[in-house]
Amino acid sequence: MKRRWLLPTNTNNLRMIIAQGIISSHDGFSKYYKDELERHNGWIPLYSNKVPCDPLKYVVSEAPKTLIACILELDIASINGSVKAIAGNELIDITLPNDNIDEEIKVLFIPAPLPLSCLSKVLFDSKDRLTEFQHEASNRRNVVLNKLKLQSTKIDQKLFNVVTSGACIEKGSLFSNTQIQPSLQLPQCDKINYPNIYAFGGMLAALFYYAKNGELSNNLYKNISNSKRPAVANNSDDIQLIYDYFFTDIVYPFDSELKKRMYQGLLHTAIEGRDFKNDILNFLENTVWEEDKAKSRADSLVKRLREYESTLLKESVSEQFDRAQSNMEKMLLILFVREDFDAFSEYTTVTFTEIEYVIFAMLFGIRDKFIKLPVWLRKYNGLQNFISTKMAEYAHQSIKSNITFQITKEPLTVWEFLDQKLEKKTIKTLNIDNCIETIMPKCDFYFTQKDNKTTYASFIEPTYRIIKDKYFKEISALQITDKIYNKM
Repeated sequence: MKRRWLLPTNTNNLRMIIAQGIISSHDGFSKYYKDELERHNGWIPLYSNKVPCDPLKYVVSEAPKTLIACILELDIASINGSVKAIAGNELIDITLPNDNIDEEIKVLFIPAPLPLSCLSKVLFDSKDRLTEFQHEASNRRNVVLNKLKLQSTKIDQKLFNVVTSGACIEKGSLFSNTQIQPSLQLPQCDKINYPNIYAFGGMLAALFYYAKNGELSNNLYKNISNSKRPAVANNSDDIQLIYDYFFTDIVYPFDSELKKRMYQGLLHTAIEGRDFKNDILNFLENTVWEEDKAKSRADSLVKRLREYESTLLKESVSEQFDRAQSNMEKMLLILFVREDFDAFSEYTTVTFTEIEYVIFAMLFGIRDKFIKLPVWLRKYNGLQNFISTKMAEYAHQSIKSNITFQITKEPLTVWEFLDQKLEKKTIKTLNIDNCIETIMPKCDFYFTQKDNKTTYASFIEPTYRIIKDKYFKEISALQITDKIYNKM
């Protein structure tokens, strides 16, 4: 019989786990209720086949009348690396994957975070609790269950009986936080910068979406998804500077190179700030700019953004973009103009270049983070779990952990759908017939005046090609919802 690895929590925390996109340590939650995650120094405890009474009681202890216990069943087959386990009265190291974990081992400790792809089932103590959770999740825009399996069989319900039966025999044992044996104390895991992790996930999802715009956008997404520094495109190093923020060591307060320093400050403010517009203005105004050119540039940006905010400018947004002197100025303006990524994806008033769309998408994803991605994007088949795995992978890279994950099947971008096989069905779904041209091979043919048809000998297979400039103009203005994507 296959062993089940179980993590007790409550439905409030479960909703946050799904919304934020990973099973983090307790300090990764924006709103957290006590459960097992806070008791183990950054390690995620997984119990074998049954959950002791003390943890099940603890997950609802903060508000026993309103919190609802649930149990997460995790699939550990996709986890690679060193983890801790309790064997007898000893804390030992074991390496995953491992199909033959000793039966004596009743609990594993895996360093956080873990991706949603590891979450195979959520167990409830009754069908009513399950239905209630489904209903609550449907009313929250950032809790997208996708194909997550919710379950409450009679066997599952028995897992909760240790609390109702009063058989809390483990109290005061290794499962009690107050009297854990010294030999079983877990070392503290390295601290993870969770805001950066969530910003990375938001950025990657935004890049995935705008990979629809063409080969250049798709290649940039692929490079960053695979942690490869993208080549400079169209003489623009803005994308590299954003990439470097996540993948190179940042010297705070800021790097010495001016443009890099401005990007580092703006990105840091976007990730850590609570009031984006005011925080950006404060950063530009209050940073000590030693170079006269830098101070002048910062003052000019502040003036333009304040004018926009106070509607003093009589120019249209399109005219303001035309007058912008740099990608950074355009970037800040669009971030002030549009509220979030969802609003940006609908924006067709101004036509941007392909590179500008990529830059703006990255910044919207970073500012919104994973938790504020539009629900229709999270419903793309396979995307939520894929981005979750990438976030967890990036988190472990950031602390040089040896934990890695087998990547779930990567969903195809819209460009890949088209590039791999130009199917008529896909073209019709996107309504971009005018962006495709048909190329006939060189072969014998004749024209019959009787029916005005061109006739070819034998079987002739034409090829189809995207007219790139027409395609970009059409696709960049098209919002591709989950209904369109999943139909493809």
